[in-house]
Amino acid sequence: MAIKKSISKTKYATTILVKCKTPPLSMEEVFSLVYFKSIDLAHKAKRFYDQVIRSNGISDSDWSKMTESLGLDRGSYYHMISKLRGIGLIEKREGTWVQTTHFRTWLEQMLRQVAAVEGYNAIITYSKRE
Repeated sequence: MAIKKSISKTKYATTILVKCKTPPLSMEEVFSLVYFKSIDLAHKAKRFYDQVIRSNGISDSDWSKMTESLGLDRGSYYHMISKLRGIGLIEKREGTWVQTTHFRTWLEQMLRQVAAVEGYNAIITYSKRE
């Protein structure tokens, strides 16, 4: 039973290859680094992610509407979903794709770990953009 549990927890884990020489300065750059093999797919993934945020979720059953509005075939749509899910930007709750905070949490932890190796203490603060 324990083996089944550990497999199910890692079912959606993925390796993300990010190609960058400098840190991204915008969300568009984040998406272009994750989808570096297809800049067109990066723009469409950003549009999809923005739609998830604006509408507080997109039903998985609306995949055909989304493929049509984004101009994607079914395989590209699920590839895009897989990467967004893999890096922790979205997750499925009750059949709906919703925004998650896993990606931000992961980045915070990575920053703390890198700072600790360098002998620094990372203090992370947030404020609304004006």
